[in-house]
Amino acid sequence: MSLEAFTIERHGVDAVPKSERTKSWWDLFVIQAGVNITLSSLLLGGLLVPGLSWTQACLALVIGNIILGILLALMGYFGVDYGISTTVASRFALGHPRGSWIASIIILMSMVGWFAVTAELAGQATHDALQGTAGFSNVAVVIAVIGVLNSLPPILGFENIKWLSRLAVPGLTGLCVWILVVIVSKYGYRNLIHYTPTHTLSLTTGLDLVMGGLIVGVFTAPDISRYVVSERDNWIGSMLGAFPPSLFLGLVGALSKLATGDWNAVSVVQRLGLGAPALIVIIASSWTANNSNLYSSGLALANIFPKLSRWQSTALMGALGTTLAALRVTRYFGSFLLVLSDLFSPLIGILLCDYFLIRRSRLNLREAYCDQGACFYTRGVNVAAVVALVTGFIVAKFSPASTMASLLSLFAAAAVYPLMLRLLYRKAGSEEAEGKGPELLTQANLSETPAEQP
Repeated sequence: MSLEAFTIERHGVDAVPKSERTKSWWDLFVIQAGVNITLSSLLLGGLLVPGLSWTQACLALVIGNIILGILLALMGYFGVDYGISTTVASRFALGHPRGSWIASIIILMSMVGWFAVTAELAGQATHDALQGTAGFSNVAVVIAVIGVLNSLPPILGFENIKWLSRLAVPGLTGLCVWILVVIVSKYGYRNLIHYTPTHTLSLTTGLDLVMGGLIVGVFTAPDISRYVVSERDNWIGSMLGAFPPSLFLGLVGALSKLATGDWNAVSVVQRLGLGAPALIVIIASSWTANNSNLYSSGLALANIFPKLSRWQSTALMGALGTTLAALRVTRYFGSFLLVLSDLFSPLIGILLCDYFLIRRSRLNLREAYCDQGACFYTRGVNVAAVVALVTGFIVAKFSPASTMASLLSLFAAAAVYPLMLRLLYRKAGSEEAEGKGPELLTQANLSETPAEQP
């Protein structure tokens, strides 16, 4: 293990210099695999059956995870090309300083919420194991300890996350293979997949479930890819880290549900008689999931309060998430977290449209850190992006069940955004001479290419 894993990462909202963007596709793959080899991926597979037929469930997992992998790689361009985090990237499309706070607040609430949920589940499992062996019984204390342990790697930063993922991913993968082998040998693969589907889900609804469960990680992809050396490494690492692990765990989750009637990995392990080693691996899986949750929420807080260093903001979010988990309040905001997830698809659509179609992958990083520059828009907020975000959210909430709401909201926001830009900011006359409206969209402000960035 490198000594870098025990040092605190320096970069927060500042761009990672080109000289430090040295990580390969393997490093990105390991981290993204650690994010996706989690209990939530098992849950997604379990949610698909028996509502869908086995063929439909497999299609939903394959197609949904391929789309997620592509979006993950595309969002990763902000990090690979310019070394910036998601919240800094959002300044160009949403506005700076206040506009990017929209993305920061959504990331912060969502990631800290999921951190608390994961820590509480792992803490409860740990408590149950200790109670059965040592007679110890204090759920809140155990959950708090798990929350603190989950917080340490993201507080230290990228290197620590990378090494922890390298250690955890093989164990988690081995556990899932073990579960799969036991299930198939005990129940028979053909017997499991020949069930009568209830048809309570459509294929498109299944796709939405797969995408909605992992879309948060797509939006925060630049937080990790900003250390990657090239776009090629970004594509390979993103696709391999997202698609095969999520697909495999989704299939294991679906078969576990069909075999035991329960998607919960702890219950599955107990019912299959896999013993304490499997339970320990499940508990450890909370680390890989919460690495990304806390790391991104810390960067989001640093975007709002730039005087805080990255590790300080991450530590504060870890304390908040641990407190929420220990107080057992996470059960009351599950629906709230699902509502937040409906905002990530339109946000992705807006940022990708702004970067690839409007700016042609050319950013002037100086503007992202200038309070009165081209990213200032209207009092620090890009009203066009706000309108597009609201439009995408409405589309997501009111789309028919027969459509893919997540993709529809993404494309709706991406379509509305440039139209509103032209309407609100591309104006002729005195404003153009003063460098306000149209200059926001001209190449004069977008002069620096990725190769020219430090």
